[in-house]
This record gives sequence, C-alpha cells and structure tokens, in this order.
Amino acid sequence: MTTGRVLIFTVLLTLGLTLSAAAQPATEMVQPVDVYLRSARIALSTNPPEFDRAQKNLELARHHYPENFEVHLLLGTVWASRDEIDSMMHEYSLARKHSTEADWNKKAKDIGKLIDSKWLERFNRGVSLLSQSDSIADLAQQETEPTRSDSLNNVVGKIRALAIDALRHCAVLKPEDFRAYATRGIVYQRIGDNNAGLEDFVRAESLFHRLEF
Repeated sequence: MTTGRVLIFTVLLTLGLTLSAAAQPATEMVQPVDVYLRSARIALSTNPPEFDRAQKNLELARHHYPENFEVHLLLGTVWASRDEIDSMMHEYSLARKHSTEADWNKKAKDIGKLIDSKWLERFNRGVSLLSQSDSIADLAQQETEPTRSDSLNNVVGKIRALAIDALRHCAVLKPEDFRAYATRGIVYQRIGDNNAGLEDFVRAESLFHRLEF
C-alpha cells in the first residue's frame, strides 16, 4: 500500500471512529436520591406545578432507587394531582411495600383522606351519570322519530360507559366498599351485560355481609 493510500485509510478510519463515538448516547450520571426528590419537589412547588419535570425526575429516581419509599410516595402524589387513579394507587402500594411501619403511619392518614376524596368524587360521578343515562333513555323510548331515537340511544351508551369507568376507579381506590360494585352492577344491567352485572352484585353482597358481621 502506497504512502498516499495509507494516509487516506488512516484519515477514514479516524473519521469513522469519531462518528461512531459521537453516535453513542451520553452515559447518564446517576444522582443521589435526594437530588431527584429535591428537584421534583421544586418542580411541584412552582405556580403552576411542573408535573412533567417532577415526573421525569421521580421516574429516574425510581429506576435507580426502586426500594426508596419516598420516591414512590411522591410519584403517587404526582399521579394524584393528574387524576391518574391506577398509577397513583400502584405507586402508593409500592411505597407501602418499601416503607417501615413507622414511616408509613406518618403518611397513612393523609393518603387515606386523599383516597376517600377521590373515591367519593368518582362514586358521585358514576351515580350522576347513571341517572342522566336513565333520563335520556326514557326520552329515547318516547321519541317517535327513529333517527332521533337512535341518536339518543348512542348518547346513553356513551354516558353509561363513562359511569362504568368512574365506578371501576372506585374499585381500584377502595376495593372493600360494596356501594361501587352494586351501582356498577345496575349500569351493566342497563346495557344488557347481565353476567358482569351479576358478578358485581355478588361481590357487593359479599362485601356487605363482611361489613355487617
């Protein structure tokens, strides 16, 4: 190989290595858990709160410190603020799992109040939607114009789907409360899903008897 070819080969090889190195993602520097928590708290204290930034910091913290209960606790609070019930309860369950009895007892009362508030909000919404759907269904039955009747029935179906979703959240928040299951059973009956309705009625009855005795 001539000197010129060697020089060209060397330049191309160097360029290729440089581009390859540049294409590699930068290695993330892992921060102490307190740094992530502090950054998240600062983001949540702004007006309005920077939920995205707080969530990003906390998800990094959860990745690097999966057994830190404060991370799960604060992330659960972020999800609560965003009204994401499933994610909220998941993080709170992990916080409980990784906390000591003393640490959990310090937070349990406030978390319990938050869960009660979210449950009542969802339950009232489910009952209200059920009532609305029944009123519109009555109008649909009285309607003589088929197109109008079909349109009203479509609205009824959508409202009842929203009711079921709200009551499902109740079951996630407080699975021991029979009222949400009984109400959802009625909604399922209204839409003609008798199997799902019966399942909810049986669950409600079982929970009611546990409460009673």
